[in-house]
Amino acid sequence: MDDVKGSGMDDAVSAALSYFDSVDPALAADARLGWDGLAAVSPPAGPTQHSVQTFLWIYLRHAAEGPDRAVDIARALGDLLERLGRVAYAEIARSGVTDELVRATDDAIWLQQYRAATEQSGIGAVDTELVTWQDAPTGVERAIVEKIGETLEVATIAGEFEPSKPGGRPLGVTARATRRRGVTDAVLTSDQGKNGTDDVLLEQLLDHRIELWSSYSAPRAELYLGLREALHEAVEPVYGCVRRLESFIGCIGDGVALTDAGYLPDDLVARIARTVFPVAERPQFVGRELDTDKV
Repeated sequence: MDDVKGSGMDDAVSAALSYFDSVDPALAADARLGWDGLAAVSPPAGPTQHSVQTFLWIYLRHAAEGPDRAVDIARALGDLLERLGRVAYAEIARSGVTDELVRATDDAIWLQQYRAATEQSGIGAVDTELVTWQDAPTGVERAIVEKIGETLEVATIAGEFEPSKPGGRPLGVTARATRRRGVTDAVLTSDQGKNGTDDVLLEQLLDHRIELWSSYSAPRAELYLGLREALHEAVEPVYGCVRRLESFIGCIGDGVALTDAGYLPDDLVARIARTVFPVAERPQFVGRELDTDKV
């Protein structure tokens, strides 16, 4: 419990767990497991809605010994959060959404349910034109996602996603999503984080992603060689080029056989055009690599 500090949180948690232990030792044990897991993914100041959802919806299904145990831990954590006065977080822990997600055994189904739940919650970094997030980010990316989640939670509490006029029509799904993307991009391009440099969070994320992708294989490392420095030195960094390069490498996979003439296969060229370029920037004609030098 030393991982989460501030505002007397440690003392309050200890007192609540002691009470549970006096009335139901099994509940206390599950609540302690839940709290320790939540603390591990929460910022130093204490749990946020984003960290609660992250622990319950991503990590708990793998950390617990089976779905029934995961549900028990989630509900015990809900009881603890309620006793700490975090009623909204407690409701998430005891919700049907959490129950459904921790019981999901098929990863593809879980991913679909998780994305829908995150979208419905309004808390969590959303994909934008600048970035597509990993479902379980690590390192620098995880810290950035937490920052965006905290900002979205504050914005929600402040009424940023409510009608601008009292009694006005509630914002539709599209309007809310647009505002969330705006908040996400604003944090990425204006906040500098705490890495001791002047780099905004988006540049720190790019460095992290390039390092991550370069670790996959030697050919990938060669393709990304020098890209990080070029992005930092550019007057106006073309952030989208990293995403396009990753999409291109994804199309190539572990390698592809060239045609007898030394070109990429036509179907691969077409797939690259569809995958790498936005609709407005796609080549008008996609087919053979005409008028190019052989590889």
